[in-house]
Amino acid sequence: MKARLDKLRARLEQANVEALLVTSAENRRYLSGFTGSAGSLIIAPQEAVLATDFRYVEQAGRQSPDFSVLRTGAGESWLLNLLQELGVHSLGFESQDLTVARHLDIIASLREASGDSPVSLVATSGIVEEIRSVKDDQELATLSRAIEIGDQAFRQVAPTIHPGQTEREVAWALEKAVRELGAEAVSFDTIVAAGPNAALPHHHPSDQPIREGQPIIIDMGARYQGYCSDLSRTLCLGQPDDTFRRVYDVVLGAQLTAIATVEA
Repeated sequence: MKARLDKLRARLEQANVEALLVTSAENRRYLSGFTGSAGSLIIAPQEAVLATDFRYVEQAGRQSPDFSVLRTGAGESWLLNLLQELGVHSLGFESQDLTVARHLDIIASLREASGDSPVSLVATSGIVEEIRSVKDDQELATLSRAIEIGDQAFRQVAPTIHPGQTEREVAWALEKAVRELGAEAVSFDTIVAAGPNAALPHHHPSDQPIREGQPIIIDMGARYQGYCSDLSRTLCLGQPDDTFRRVYDVVLGAQLTAIATVEA
């Protein structure tokens, strides 16, 4: 985590921002390791603070050893006290995540405590995401495991699909397999679309029975230690017709060409 914080501090210096308020759950976990559902990070030049409520204080201490843990109550009054203690006068915030309501609450709290706020709020965008876009070795290994879990789940369930089984039943079997293989959750709602439903990119699995000869599209993924895999597979229950084979081969050829030519 320290290497990630060092990269972030360098980006903040380039952006002329003294500190950053991190509210995005994904960015919070990336920088601190904290998996709780509530909390904010303050990343300053010399300090890293995880502010959270009484429910998560102990968890934060265990998961985020590189951070000082600050227990907060209702409202945003803790923020000004912390910023004054850290000597911060300009605070960046994640404009793509912070709600308008909370932004107004923070401004009101800063002004209420000091008359005119001694801290200027600076909208930032994508600072942490730019760092996240380049994966380190640990992230690559975690992503690979997430992908492997999804592949294994599909390989387990696909041979068991049979006529009369519903799309919803197949989706549940896939989600169950993903969990049993070690994922913390699915990446998104699993899509199982049979027959005409396969033309709907984001079809929700229904209680419609799958019939012999129908093509089936499965779109699924596994979330492992916060990282998500995503795979799409097309199969046919029984013997596919000539149209299915022709279209499948065209798409497969395009995929193999892309894999052979893609480069950094």
